[in-house]
Amino acid sequence: MLKNILFDLDGTISDSREGVIGCFQHTLKEMTGSYIEEAAIMKLIGTPIRTIFSELLQTDDEQLITRAISVYRDKYAEIGIAGNRIYPGIAELLSTLKEKPCSIFIVTMKNKLDSAKVIRHLGFDHLIQGIYGPSLEGYPDSKVELIESLVSDNDLKPRETVMIGDRGADVLAGKSNNTWTIGVTYGFGSREEISESSPDFICQSPQEILSVIEGLPD
Repeated sequence: MLKNILFDLDGTISDSREGVIGCFQHTLKEMTGSYIEEAAIMKLIGTPIRTIFSELLQTDDEQLITRAISVYRDKYAEIGIAGNRIYPGIAELLSTLKEKPCSIFIVTMKNKLDSAKVIRHLGFDHLIQGIYGPSLEGYPDSKVELIESLVSDNDLKPRETVMIGDRGADVLAGKSNNTWTIGVTYGFGSREEISESSPDFICQSPQEILSVIEGLPD
């Protein structure tokens, strides 16, 4: 069994659709006066927030993007945290992994401060050894870099480590750092996206994640 378990947050541990989508729609309405469909937002979740607003606003104007991020964060502080729900089976999975014992980390493109608030809101902050996410300024803006820092900071061996996420970028970031990878299909990414990233394993539920982890060599 593996020793170090790295989880993406949105779409893997937390179903944040309600809060995140509402905050993006509010921001785009305030910035442009137009409503944006959920599908256009969903395909971008899991990428850096500056990239998301660059795409949604169709601009490279850093001042405009920075303003949009500020509007988004104000709304997220109001409704975003409470809009998170833990996926069924995740609480049991985290508790079981902690008892093994495994070291559990969060690797996310949500800024580190908000990620910590979400984890406290969901009630499993005591199970997490560390959170790796961008600063409020949005950097680093790559999961490859975040995992690289995590592995280095905690002196982890990549082949004793697995990265778990619902988007192709999660899988590719793990592979770039030579960790095992698990793609999940119950989150925001499609099965096609996960399959195209070629993870070591694809899981449809938290129960399947545990089976895979227990079956891998340490």
